[in-house]
Amino acid sequence: MKAISEIGLGNALKYMIFSFLYLLFKLMFISPLRVLFLSLFGARIGKNVVIEDIRFVNLNKAGWAGLTIGDNCYLGSESLFDLAENITFGNNTTVSARVILLTHTNVGYKNHPLQKIIPKTSSSLTIGSGCFIGAGSIIVGVKKLANNTAVAAGAVVTKNNKGNELLAGSPAKTLRSFKL
Repeated sequence: MKAISEIGLGNALKYMIFSFLYLLFKLMFISPLRVLFLSLFGARIGKNVVIEDIRFVNLNKAGWAGLTIGDNCYLGSESLFDLAENITFGNNTTVSARVILLTHTNVGYKNHPLQKIIPKTSSSLTIGSGCFIGAGSIIVGVKKLANNTAVAAGAVVTKNNKGNELLAGSPAKTLRSFKL
């Protein structure tokens, strides 16, 4: 009941509807069905996109209409996309398995004692064209990963970057820059 009192009945119903639709999405067992399903529910998806068994949270916020995927993208199994805000992928981007893309942070209910120290934040996330995000990476607090960014497996990216570089570590730092 506390959750309903904080978000309101309308948002609670929206949450339930998206939870049901998400269950339907999970039944889509091959990429073309996933692409079709997401497109029907508002996602903008380019050509030659492969979507493995990915997960979504906070669908009741931006919904699938907040998802834009360019041409020739691959979204790997068990990756988690937080659609509290929009997520956009440029062309030719690869997201490996178990990548976490977070568009918001919130420690909990409005009266949670840490709200004063760690305020709620949110922003849309743009992953540029030609990017590669290695397995198990986490992208949080970032508004944009610039074009041709490679993120090493397990990296935790917390800042925007210039592009044409390899990021690694926790927190991620530029290991090297390159020209394409």
